[in-house]
Amino acid sequence: MLGLLGKGAMGKVYKAVQPSLNRLVAIKVLPERFVKDEAAVERFEREAQAVALLNHPNVVQIIDKNREEDLLYFVMEYVPGTSLEAVMRQRRLSLPEVFRVAKSICRGLEAAHRQNIVHRDLNPRNVLVSEDLSVVKLADFGISRVESISREQGTLSTSEVSLGSLHYMAPEQASNMLEADHRADIYSLGVTLYEMLTGRVPVGRFSLPSQINTEVPSDIDPLVLKCLEADPTDRFATVGQVLGDLNRLEDRLKLGLVHELKGISQHTSKIFLRSTDSFRARKRPLIIAAVAAAVLIGGGAAWFFLRRPAPATGAATAPAAEAATAPDTEAAMAPDSEAATAPAASGEGAMIGLEMPERPEATAPETPSGPPPEVEPPPAAEAPAKAPAEAAAEAPDEAPLSQAREDLRVAREKLAAGLNEPAMEALERFIEERATSPLVPEAYLLMAEAHRAEGRTEQALATYIEIGSRFGDSPQAPAAAFERAQLVEKGSAKEAAEQARQLYAALAIDHQGTTWAPPALAAQARIEDDLKMAVTDPVVGGRAPASLGTCRALAEQYPTTAEAEWALWRLGEAYADLKKFDLAAESFSELGRRFPRTKRDAWWRAGQILDRRLDRKEEAVEAYLQVSESSTHYADAQKRIGRLAR
Repeated sequence: MLGLLGKGAMGKVYKAVQPSLNRLVAIKVLPERFVKDEAAVERFEREAQAVALLNHPNVVQIIDKNREEDLLYFVMEYVPGTSLEAVMRQRRLSLPEVFRVAKSICRGLEAAHRQNIVHRDLNPRNVLVSEDLSVVKLADFGISRVESISREQGTLSTSEVSLGSLHYMAPEQASNMLEADHRADIYSLGVTLYEMLTGRVPVGRFSLPSQINTEVPSDIDPLVLKCLEADPTDRFATVGQVLGDLNRLEDRLKLGLVHELKGISQHTSKIFLRSTDSFRARKRPLIIAAVAAAVLIGGGAAWFFLRRPAPATGAATAPAAEAATAPDTEAAMAPDSEAATAPAASGEGAMIGLEMPERPEATAPETPSGPPPEVEPPPAAEAPAKAPAEAAAEAPDEAPLSQAREDLRVAREKLAAGLNEPAMEALERFIEERATSPLVPEAYLLMAEAHRAEGRTEQALATYIEIGSRFGDSPQAPAAAFERAQLVEKGSAKEAAEQARQLYAALAIDHQGTTWAPPALAAQARIEDDLKMAVTDPVVGGRAPASLGTCRALAEQYPTTAEAEWALWRLGEAYADLKKFDLAAESFSELGRRFPRTKRDAWWRAGQILDRRLDRKEEAVEAYLQVSESSTHYADAQKRIGRLAR
């Protein structure tokens, strides 16, 4: 191994030398949690085999895969260069470069779609390019889905949706990963194309590309907007159609012909006749303006403008030198940061895309409720306080930070007053104008709250995903993960409970030690009971509820929490049901020792089991002596002590 190149939720990528051919390769090692899940390994290998069939110049090639004990890895083509994201952080692409990169992306996607493979995480981080942009390759099909695999069986993408970046994720993919098809990639392509043209991503209300970058001819606006349609049926039907329109538009601009909009296929021109309900009101005025401009100006934006060198994007993007985190790519590239791209300008916009959220004051999370019949849920616990993001980063200038705090306070008050739309507009401006502020994650959480208040579940879910993807180390990340799991759990789909369980489990692993992990584990255990999940339990020595292992982990890792109190009671009851009375007595006794003021009759239950089931009289007396006078079983405990003492 020559060194770590990148890492992400789906594994780490290393640069290495293949001795047999003496060539550089990239090796991707899967996280241990996947290696221990045989079903997940089987699905991932099947997807890797499918992607390996994509022998295409615009797709990073998988060379080999192997497994050695607990190590599962893939050997991939090494692509020298960097990511498209890194290039765009340094400068804005010229129009010839935009066309070149966009068409290469289309060709790679088209090859994948022909094999019934949907990328699902197309964004500039996963587009690898050479320095002169002559080489363009799609990487990281780690959350791709092979269409031939049954939905009942699912793929790794069902549990790794968080890898997809919100800004580039189609609305239908954010709400239900299993329902998104190849048209989700077309939406992501549209976002990437918009960013290449403008240096921004289309968040919230955004302007047409030609309005942001005056060197972009208005003829390209309809093509971009059609890719970004909220309803997948209104987008291009295939990537081939996008590629065809890109070729026709590029040729027309080179020739300087004035064909109004006839140079674009009928597929694209239909956008001027309709708009989806999700953004009709705000898009139509600018669509009309774009049509008028196209008719008046036509192809007047000649290839002269396409050849002009593009200026640096300046404040709109962060310099590559500030890179901090390597992208999770399948090919070996220089690590690029996950630095947030500045959201699009608000106010002038032509349409509404996915909106970003944010969170105000700490609120109590919905505590795990409804364990199995006869078992009380853990008591409602106060939500883990969301530490202010500014505590995690030293602000060089306190004055701007103070003003930022004040702006967030005003936004919270608007939300509290039910003024959700004004609050949303204020938060969009906040994120746009203060893209590098340590308070941005907090602003996103507030936006998520506004979405939920308005019943926009899909946007709220997408926002929670974005927080985890872009601000995974912030105090808001576990809060967003918990809220996301709760929203998913409330869904009506059959898979909702299982997806929520996986999200709670991932939260407990990814944010271990935080105050959000205990309620996540308790919620995971409750769902496992609701689904009647059973596993081979090493402690029980046979089949047992899956929740037992989760409850044991909860009680061991977070021994003084309210959730641990519930977990010990649940363990005692479950062990008793399985006739593992020694384990049941120990669980109830441990509950009494750790939580002397518990309202659960732990010592009474321990005494009864020791007395009647295990015939350990002395220990039973000790347990009965611990029964509180406030217990409804206090008198019975005293009687048992008297009888056992005879």
